[in-house]
Amino acid sequence: MTSHTHIPAVFIISLLCSACSGPAEPDWLYGEWNEALTGELVHFRGDRTVSWFGEEGTFEFGRSAALTSAFCSMGSTCPDGVLHIYVGDVHYRSKYYVEPSWGDTYSLRFCTAAGMVQSADSARPVQGKLTTKVILTRSRAFTGAYQPDGLPRFDTGLTNFYSSISSLHRVNGSLVASVTGGFALLDESSDTWSALEPEGDEVFTGSSCEMSSEVIVCPSTNHAYSYSTDTGATFQPLPDFENVIEGSSLSIGNDGSHFIGSTLYQTSPLPMGNESNLSPPTTFGLYAIDLSSDTPAWMLVHTFSEDISASSKALVSSERVNELYLSDCSEQCAIYHSTNGGSDWAQLTTVANNWVTIRPTKTGIVISYTADGSSTYAWYNAVAGAWTQHETTSNFSFSTVNGDTLVGVGPHDRNRIERLNPDGSIEILADLSSPESPSYDTALVATEDYFSTAT
Repeated sequence: MTSHTHIPAVFIISLLCSACSGPAEPDWLYGEWNEALTGELVHFRGDRTVSWFGEEGTFEFGRSAALTSAFCSMGSTCPDGVLHIYVGDVHYRSKYYVEPSWGDTYSLRFCTAAGMVQSADSARPVQGKLTTKVILTRSRAFTGAYQPDGLPRFDTGLTNFYSSISSLHRVNGSLVASVTGGFALLDESSDTWSALEPEGDEVFTGSSCEMSSEVIVCPSTNHAYSYSTDTGATFQPLPDFENVIEGSSLSIGNDGSHFIGSTLYQTSPLPMGNESNLSPPTTFGLYAIDLSSDTPAWMLVHTFSEDISASSKALVSSERVNELYLSDCSEQCAIYHSTNGGSDWAQLTTVANNWVTIRPTKTGIVISYTADGSSTYAWYNAVAGAWTQHETTSNFSFSTVNGDTLVGVGPHDRNRIERLNPDGSIEILADLSSPESPSYDTALVATEDYFSTAT
C-alpha cells in the first residue's frame, strides 16, 4: 500500500518565497550624506531613489556569487550583498555589510561585477571625473567640505576625482607630475593641469619613475626602463644596466637624486677578477650614462677603494650645484662628495651614527639621523662650503625636501604640515586638525618651488 504525505500548499509557497527573497538590507545606508571633498549631497531615500551629486537615480540591493566569492577568497569578511546605484547610463556597484564597522564616515568603494576594486575597470565618473570610490560623511556629522587652512586646491584639470601626485619635478622648465593614471603638465599662469599622453614605449607612471631637470625615466612594459628627453612626449628604451654588470639592476627613486642634467648615475659592485660571482663584493664602481646622446651607453666613471662598503652606501645628486654625494655607513657614517661628475671624491664629514638619511637640496644636501630620542638635521651648503646643524625632539616626520627646507606631517594628535628651515626655525604651513579638515592619511611631494599634499 502506497503512503502519500500531503504538504500544505501554503507551506510550499512559504519555502519558495524564502528562497527567493532579497538580501538583508543595510538600514544604516538610508538618509543624507555629504561627500568629503566637495560637500555634495548623496541622499538614499526609502522609496529606492537617490540624489547623487546633483542628479537623480535609483538604487537596489542584490546578491552576486562572483563578487562574494572574490572578496571571501581575498581573506575579507564576506559581504552581505551588493549595492547597485543607477544614475543616467552609469551603473555604480559596491559591496555592503548589514552591520557596519565604521562610524559617520563611509568609503563607498566601487567594484566590477567580478569583485575587482581600486582598479581602472572599477572606476566610475563622478562630476565629470573618474574615481574608484566616494568618501561620504553623514549629514548630521558633516562640518564642511575638506579644505585645509592655508592650502588651495591644486587639482584643476586632473581627470581623477581624488587625484594623487606621487612625484613632482621641473623638467625642461615645465612642472611635471606623476599623477593617478599618468603624467600631467601644469600651466602655471592658471594653475591648471593637462594630461600628457606619451608616445613610443608604454611606461608605468608613479613613484617608480624618476625625473630630473632634463629627463624622465620610468619602468616600461617592453623593457626594464624607458626614458624621455622631451618632457614626457615620447619614451624610448634605456640601455639595460644588467648588460653592464650581470645581476645588477637599476636603482630609481622619485626625487631625481641620481641625475645631474641628462646624466644618470648608478653604483654597482664590481666583479672579482674574471669570476662572475659577485658575493662577497670587495669594491664597487660608479657608472654614468648621458641620455642626451644619440647613442647613450653606460660608462665606468670611478672605482671606489675597498675602504668604502659596497653594501652600506647611498648615492644622491644635487643638480643645482652639480655635485654628487655618497654616504658610507658601514660603522659610523662618512659623507663624500664629487664636484666633477664622479671622477674624484673627497670626504666632507663623519657622523657618529651608523645610519643617516641623505637628501639633495637646492644648495647641496641635508642629512638626518636619530639618537637618544632626538633627531638631528644637518645642511651642507655647497656654495658656502659650510654645515649648519640643528637638533629637535619634534615627532614630526620631516621627510620631503622643498628647496632648501624640509616639509613634514605631524602625528594625529598634532595633525598639521610644518616646515623645518636650515636655521632651525619651524613654521606651520597647514593645520589639518580643524573640524573642517578631518584627519586623513597625508602624503607630501615637493620641488624647489612647489609642494603638494594628498589626503
